[in-house]
Amino acid sequence: MATSFVLFFLLYGDVEIPKLNILGNEVEFGDANKLKNILIALWLYFYVRYIVYFNDISDYGRSNDTLRRNKEHVKKLIIKKAKSKRAGFRSLDNYDYNQDTNQWSGKVVYKTSSNFLYEDIIVEGMQLKFCWFKARIGTFIKTRYFTEYTLPFIIGLIPLVILTYQHFFN
Repeated sequence: MATSFVLFFLLYGDVEIPKLNILGNEVEFGDANKLKNILIALWLYFYVRYIVYFNDISDYGRSNDTLRRNKEHVKKLIIKKAKSKRAGFRSLDNYDYNQDTNQWSGKVVYKTSSNFLYEDIIVEGMQLKFCWFKARIGTFIKTRYFTEYTLPFIIGLIPLVILTYQHFFN
């Protein structure tokens, strides 16, 4: 990420570094493009290394968190649908996802005047997609997955966007 920031300032700003001192060794750059080219190569190396590392850790727990959040959203939606459908809502016994029909169903208990009434409430279609969307956004915003895994990609792409823009539009 440090390479991305330095490269960003060298590409976007009018910053020139005539010489660089690394551990007592001094390197002079006669041409500013030499330093930019070295930093581009360094940036490309670290960016490829990060992508390889990111692919090696595969799931990193995000899908479990998203699934848990999705189940919470579906449960809330089933309860909301049950309460709006009939008075006397008592509890949600169980709810499960059916892969064959691509829908969630929940067994809801209503208390009537003389007994209990059981009914299935189904969540499907756009309601189901909306629950998945809310779960993914919740995982994205409320967990560390954005700052640890997504933000470095975005920061790393800034120099690439600037280089592409400068190459094609200047």
